Amino acid sequence: MRTRFLVTTMIIMCATSVAVAGSLEPPAPPAPTGKSLQVVEPRTPIHTLGGSATAIYAITEPGSYYFAHNIYGVNAKSGIEVSANNVTIDLMGFSLIGVPGSLDGIKDTGGTFHNGLTVRNGVIHDWGENGINYHSSWDVLIENVIIKDCEGWGYLGQGGIAIVKDSQFIGNLIGVDISGGEIIRCISRSNSGAGAQIAGGTQGIVREFVATGNQNGLVQMAGGGWVFEDNTFSSNSMSGISVCWGNTIRNNTAVNNGSDTQSVGSGIELRCGGNVVDSNLVADNDVGISAFASGGEVVIRNILYNNSTDLDASTGNDFAPVQKAATSTNPWANISN
Repeated sequence: MRTRFLVTTMIIMCATSVAVAGSLEPPAPPAPTGKSLQVVEPRTPIHTLGGSATAIYAITEPGSYYFAHNIYGVNAKSGIEVSANNVTIDLMGFSLIGVPGSLDGIKDTGGTFHNGLTVRNGVIHDWGENGINYHSSWDVLIENVIIKDCEGWGYLGQGGIAIVKDSQFIGNLIGVDISGGEIIRCISRSNSGAGAQIAGGTQGIVREFVATGNQNGLVQMAGGGWVFEDNTFSSNSMSGISVCWGNTIRNNTAVNNGSDTQSVGSGIELRCGGNVVDSNLVADNDVGISAFASGGEVVIRNILYNNSTDLDASTGNDFAPVQKAATSTNPWANISN
């Protein structure tokens, strides 16, 4: 009797559960719950763009663009041409690879200046002209990029304002060229001309820059008012750093510059006057510090070691005396061993 009661109860419970569940048919078709591709990846892949008469791909609208694979150049064209302001190009770890007879890797449209370019995260190499040619344009950021083995400049921003950081420039004609802005934590080596070139006109900063194995480590063509600090200029065949006027040059290392037997190179070369040269290590150069103009150069507290000539200065400049550290009583003295 008890068994019959339990079975009956279970049947009633099961029937009740089925009745409560109701219809299994959805009230309406399922609606999408995910995000659109434009929300997930709101950028444009470079390889989907059209080209122009002078470039494989042409960016004509502001926005963010990215590489999905390596891109290869062709004869007589640039890789990417930009004709818009406020453009970001992310190489995504891929390479933009030139071929013999190619033009620039990335370029502005000729004769028209566009501002607000960012290029980051990849390698640009073997272009027949320049790696990046953004001549005279402003508000440019180049970061985490390697530009190498280009026939012209690695980055040509002459006349423009740029921040160039955490990048390398190897085996080009000129490594990096800007008129104003910053070069921060970069390496420039084995370029046949200057590792860095300052076109002049606008002030800026070069800090934690390593220039080695170039013709000149860094050359300021004109202008002044820059700060050069905490840099290393080594084994350049001519001068380590050569500047014009009104700069502060401090806490740098300039060693083993001037190996070119056809000319005399200096660790630090002052050409135009009015610079302050303070607390640098200058060693194993043809000339440690040279000053060509009678223009009030101030040279103090530098360490001079094993240069063929420590100081070579014209009249009218203020060079602190060269003394031994152990016996010096002048707080501004340059120290020679």
